[in-house]
Amino acid sequence: MASRRLEADRFFTSNYNEETYTKTGLAWVNSTETLKDVLDRHYSGLTAKWMNYESAFSVWDSAPQPHNPMPLYLRIPN
Repeated sequence: MASRRLEADRFFTSNYNEETYTKTGLAWVNSTETLKDVLDRHYSGLTAKWMNYESAFSVWDSAPQPHNPMPLYLRIPN
């Protein structure tokens, strides 16, 4: 259902242009991938001090996990 709503949203399809949005707004939409990107843009000091993970939904002050090249769907749970 979510994909159908995106397809039907005129602000994300036919009106996704510089006549509807500012150049800055379009740049923000095109460069933002995660909630951490939004927090970095608006509260850069907060994320630099407290966030060790790439995800804003993790425990912020916990130690970062080492890089694991195995995709999540192939990992065996503990």
